[in-house]
Amino acid sequence: MVLQKRVNYRIKGRKDKWIRCLSVILSFRLLHTIYFHIIGVCKYFYAVQS
Repeated sequence: MVLQKRVNYRIKGRKDKWIRCLSVILSFRLLHTIYFHIIGVCKYFYAVQS
């Protein structure tokens, strides 16, 4: 019984670690995408004004 709880705790810990890692990666990619869209729009308007 105690061993089963330890195994479940380890599995849950791994899942939590993966979920945190994925959420950080996804939020970073989202920020990266937004950043490049903003830079692209700024470059476009700068080129149009020139």
